[in-house]
Amino acid sequence: GDSRIGSKTSINFREFKNQVGGFYPPNKIIINTDFLNSLPSDQLKSGLGEMLHYFIVSGEDDFKNLSINYPLALSDKSILINLIHRSLIIKKNFIELDEFDCNESQVLNYGHSFGHAIESLTNYSIPHGIAVCRGMDMANFISMKLGYITNETRLEIRELCEKIWTGFDISNIPVKGFISALSKDKKNAGNKLGLILITGYGRAFKEMRENDN
Repeated sequence: GDSRIGSKTSINFREFKNQVGGFYPPNKIIINTDFLNSLPSDQLKSGLGEMLHYFIVSGEDDFKNLSINYPLALSDKSILINLIHRSLIIKKNFIELDEFDCNESQVLNYGHSFGHAIESLTNYSIPHGIAVCRGMDMANFISMKLGYITNETRLEIRELCEKIWTGFDISNIPVKGFISALSKDKKNAGNKLGLILITGYGRAFKEMRENDN
């Protein structure tokens, strides 16, 4: 399932993510940071990987804040809590503009089209935030190839992503299976893939690309 700040409550169906569900505004959000004490480092890294996409779509200052504090956040709970708080403020600002995920808040799906495909094809052995980091790197590669960002920006983000995904291998994912999983993404329309790309920090947008297999 997926319950969070925002309005989406949806469940996974078979091997695919977020296939069944609806939109219901939450009455209350409760965050118990004591739960962090029970998590292994891989899950903390996954959480920080998920948070990273908020910091990138927010802007360069937020990205650099996370990049500098990432190593410390794994061992210092106070730093981790500050990063969690900032990520939720970023998300809240987007959700207030677009509660039902129709326009502005769709950029919060940055990295998730590819990330969900990775999760599905590894039977969720790759944690969500790790898969999202891989997905952002893929989206950035496409953004670079289309001339939207420089290779320097792509590699700057990749440097932090690599620290997060180290130890999780995706080399055995079949290309045809990956394309098939991508075709199930909720942002698609007809034969077009709905991809969140970037033109820089704080500048993400949705682009429709033909799925020609």
